[in-house]
Amino acid sequence: MRADPGGQSAGSEPVVLERAQRLSRSVLWKLQRAYFEKTGIDAWRSGEVPHYITSNAFVAASYARVVTGFLRDVASAGRRAPGERLTIVELGAGSGRFAYHFLQKLLAEPRIPLLEGALVRYVMTDVSPANLAFWRAHPQLRPFFDAGVLDVALFDAERDEALHLQVAGTTLAPGSQAPLAAIANYVFDGLPQEAYRLKAGELLEARVTLRARGPVGDRSDPALLDGLGVEYVLFPVEGEIDLDPDFRFLVDDYRGVIGDGAFQIPTASLACVRSLSRIAGGGLLLLSADRGYCHEEELLDRPEPDIARHGSVSLPVNYHAVRRYVERLGGRALFPPQPSRSLCVGAFLMDAPAGGAETVAAFSEVASGFGPDDWFSLKQAVEAAQGAIGLRHVLSALRLGGMDGKLFMDVFDRVIELSGSASAEERRACFRMARRMEELHYEIGEERDLVFHLGVWMRELGYLAEAIRYFERSWRARGTTPATAYNLAYCHFGQQCCEEALRWLDAALAEDPDVRGGRALRVQIGAVMRDEGAGTDGGR
Repeated sequence: MRADPGGQSAGSEPVVLERAQRLSRSVLWKLQRAYFEKTGIDAWRSGEVPHYITSNAFVAASYARVVTGFLRDVASAGRRAPGERLTIVELGAGSGRFAYHFLQKLLAEPRIPLLEGALVRYVMTDVSPANLAFWRAHPQLRPFFDAGVLDVALFDAERDEALHLQVAGTTLAPGSQAPLAAIANYVFDGLPQEAYRLKAGELLEARVTLRARGPVGDRSDPALLDGLGVEYVLFPVEGEIDLDPDFRFLVDDYRGVIGDGAFQIPTASLACVRSLSRIAGGGLLLLSADRGYCHEEELLDRPEPDIARHGSVSLPVNYHAVRRYVERLGGRALFPPQPSRSLCVGAFLMDAPAGGAETVAAFSEVASGFGPDDWFSLKQAVEAAQGAIGLRHVLSALRLGGMDGKLFMDVFDRVIELSGSASAEERRACFRMARRMEELHYEIGEERDLVFHLGVWMRELGYLAEAIRYFERSWRARGTTPATAYNLAYCHFGQQCCEEALRWLDAALAEDPDVRGGRALRVQIGAVMRDEGAGTDGGR
């Protein structure tokens, strides 16, 4: 059964990397780990690994509301010893952007004072020491470290059962009896799983054959993931199924639900849930979002899992299996009532403090109303329809998204087009919005520079002093570029500071003699300076 041709070109002879291997034991996962170890933060900086959908201010605000509910349940149940920190762990924290947004939202949450001064500790985790070093050195995270709110830990979601906090020097391990909130966004889709198919009552295992474009030198090179061909081959399962005993019940469950069709058992994700539940002796909240499915009807008529490639690889997550496992352990799973379009978001409660009343209410508010999946769908719609909407509609969407810098960048050309005819009230709103967008932006060195684009926006609106501030910040962070230097020259000239304008224009032309508008601006500056000189001479 050919599941994914992998985009192989007709002129290259494919090389078999492995044949009919169990999905959980595939070389895919080794190549995946090698990719992140080799690429580090550049995986997110380049945009090769998608992360916006779960690392934006809207999702962070939604999660902060649910975690606040959990913290209130913990306080109500009296499960926190005096002075004990309430720990929130983020698995696979990536660039750190979600953590930055989340902490801003959580610490500004008006209901936090009801926790009577409870101390909160947020722990960012990853398998890569280089990522931990990046976070600890990041200037925008430094205030959280200095305040004792932020910590980091190495954690392998596939196999680790404890977290050693590098800043505090303490370890979270089974038996701690401390409540725990955990966040796993775009994590489970990159962990090993098993694939099966039921056909006329017979259980078949879907194994994978992988083919790479030839010739292949180093078989451990993560670059092989690009264009990898995947073929599923079905094998009858004979005797006792080779699964962790804790997860075998799921196969029996699906025999009675699916009839004929394919399904996945997210083995590594379930093992991770088990480890977290053992660490969290005083109650666990797990919030997770990914591409996948969660409702029973979504199990029907599914094909073998598609393997998406984006530098790394990802598979859809069977959150229904996570739900059934959590329920088997006595916990509770919460999902939006409607099937997901782009993002499946779930909350899993185990040994819930105070019965989880506040947590459930907060998740219901988030999931039943306008939720993270809805925001992503609306953002896509705004982008698609930007040519037909006005400035006030764009500004409304930006506000709804929590001053979302990604949406601003994606509709930037339209914003600039509309700003020329903005009313005085709209111009002031744009000024305030740009300030807030700058404040909320988390810098990881992406190619598109948000601060520079905010400068262009303010320049178009006529706020030249504000534009200069943005351009100078961009210059300090990224050095002199022709565009930045030219814009500084333009704005200083607009403020009648000809010498400063000429200094920046010389810098722009030194970098690029053909910079757009540069020669014309030099002529204008020269004319004004000559007129000023003539006027001075004439007044003697």
